[in-house]
Amino acid sequence: MFLLAVRADGLSQSTERWYERRLMHLADVLGKDAVLVDTNDLRRFVVELQEQPTRWRSSRVRREVAGTLSVHTIHGYIRAIKRLFTWLEENEMVHNNPARKLKKPKLPKLPPKEITLETVRRLIDAADNSRDRAIVLFLLDTGCRVAGLVGLRLQDITLDTRRALVTEKGRKARFVFFSDVTRRALETWIAERGISRESDFVFLGQRGVLKTSGVNQILKRLARRAGITGRFNPHSFRHAFAKQYLMDGGDLATLSDLLGHSDVQVTKLSYSVFITDELARKHAEHSPVAKLIGG
Repeated sequence: MFLLAVRADGLSQSTERWYERRLMHLADVLGKDAVLVDTNDLRRFVVELQEQPTRWRSSRVRREVAGTLSVHTIHGYIRAIKRLFTWLEENEMVHNNPARKLKKPKLPKLPPKEITLETVRRLIDAADNSRDRAIVLFLLDTGCRVAGLVGLRLQDITLDTRRALVTEKGRKARFVFFSDVTRRALETWIAERGISRESDFVFLGQRGVLKTSGVNQILKRLARRAGITGRFNPHSFRHAFAKQYLMDGGDLATLSDLLGHSDVQVTKLSYSVFITDELARKHAEHSPVAKLIGG
């Protein structure tokens, strides 16, 4: 019933599967009806996760290997559990929420996840066709998710005002904006792909509409050609867009809107991670003493 509600609320299939994997494991371990679960049951489940000696135990796509679960994995399980029991309480299926007192582990601060601008430059130089160049520029310039890029249709792009309507996470539509450089790259690719082809999707491959896996393969091919070993996955462009926007003086609230977040706190936690040198540069640019004295 909870998974049905997730689907009815318009969340993505990947989100539904994320909940399903974790909550089915919870159900298998506890082996009792949700209304009979108490806080100690949930704590015992968390301890079992912490003491689990292998990873990918129930995975269909990865081989089980030795090693304890990461704090991020355990954090994800607890998030799913708390959401389930909050939903049960909201729908009056349980009267006392046993997950309310369940504590989420503190997550370590991760290093930045963005692709470097130098890496992007090398990917652009390695692109030998207008489609691949347009993909790289659009990802960096708009900060869109890869789902927004592959779902883009010709009627979604307004080249003269340099904006596009993308549909992303949870089937939500929003506008993204791009520079004149990206506009020219899109114009070149659209002219080459032609507007008379059967599909109205902007980015096409040899077998039709380009999928997320196709974008990954394009970036891998460009990275091999350019001799790149660092980050170059599609989401790293989104992180680079956010980081560069903040480093150039953009404010967090506007960035949250540009990224399509419903809560500015999500933007802060996910995209405003700076290394020490970047913090020093930001301080040098905005130091009140430097402005006061003129140093």
